[in-house]
Amino acid sequence: MDSTLRDQARNANYTNRYSKLIEFHQKVKEEFQEKALIIAGPYWGMNLVLWARELCDYPAISLGTSYAYYISCGASKQGKVRLSIPPLRRWVIAQGLKSWLNDCLKRLSSKDQAYREFKYLIDNFNTVTNREAALLQVAQFQKQWYDKIEVIPKPGRALGLYQDLSAAFVLGKQLPSLPENALPNSPSKIREAGKVAEQLMLKCLWG
Repeated sequence: MDSTLRDQARNANYTNRYSKLIEFHQKVKEEFQEKALIIAGPYWGMNLVLWARELCDYPAISLGTSYAYYISCGASKQGKVRLSIPPLRRWVIAQGLKSWLNDCLKRLSSKDQAYREFKYLIDNFNTVTNREAALLQVAQFQKQWYDKIEVIPKPGRALGLYQDLSAAFVLGKQLPSLPENALPNSPSKIREAGKVAEQLMLKCLWG
């Protein structure tokens, strides 16, 4: 794992950093071949990228409210409530999100799957933003995302994940940027709706 990697947020140096992570796993795979069980993560999406590219056996997923790593026996901080946004394949702080979700609905056809997923979050916002419910919502999305790619035969998984993330990126181009309080202290590029999907997508097949 890379203990400081926050791949659910845009990283200005992500191209080089993700390439180094991929290179590391390529070397591990080459060195151990069938002798070791390789688990990558926990990350937000790079775990799936590495798994789809057959560079690890399983993707590790976090079930908490942040992706911070702590020294053993050290004090951890209380994370903020976060939700996954399934159509965009990303994860943000729930605060201030309802108004943004409503803005998204105005730009989508009611026949779209993305519309229904955004509408579900709006209609159940008070429920899913309960801390325990939010943890479950994120975990369920990660499992569904994994299951969707797992049914693809191994040789086609990297391409399948690329197409999945590409669809999320294209959708994000139609939507407004996320509110500042959903991604505090973040530059405007990070708040572009499709940016997380884009940077993961570009590592599914190359680099």
